[in-house]
Amino acid sequence: MGLLKRAVGGHWGLSPELGKMAVDNIIEAHNLPQGVISQLFRDTAAGKPGLLTRVGLDTFADPRRGGGKINERTTEDRVELVILGGAEYLFYKALPLDVAFLRGTTADPEGNITMEREALTMEALAVATAVHNADGLVIVQVERVAENGSLSSREVKIPGILVDCVVVSQPSTTGRPSARRTPRR
Repeated sequence: MGLLKRAVGGHWGLSPELGKMAVDNIIEAHNLPQGVISQLFRDTAAGKPGLLTRVGLDTFADPRRGGGKINERTTEDRVELVILGGAEYLFYKALPLDVAFLRGTTADPEGNITMEREALTMEALAVATAVHNADGLVIVQVERVAENGSLSSREVKIPGILVDCVVVSQPSTTGRPSARRTPRR
């Protein structure tokens, strides 16, 4: 407790403890459409001020219906109603990202990351790019480190130029993962 101030999510079912913190008014929390969040990561990485779309009009994301705010603690407006050419749109503000904790499978000594054993790769590249472009910290947990030059460039999902720190986590016999930190900066 105390390390998290705010969460912006689109699917809270896989994070029940985080959802409980939001519902219990412990953290600031926004619920936005998942597809909007996906595009917003890319737009944030590109340095855009946000995303303009019709997705979310007349739903929980519309500022006339709460703007995606989950609780009373959440006061920041992340969504604005905009009229453009006589039509209504929602403008979702870019996400201020300064740290990324990502998961990969293999890293090489240059920090290039593959995800051959990960169930989902989703927006890992966009998040790493957005955090890197904001001079933030990109940390990737992997299972193993491969030899330099051994990873296929076609399989690299996050290039090493975006990665600041690799943490190698391997299962241990104690039931807790063991980790080895490999700083990149």
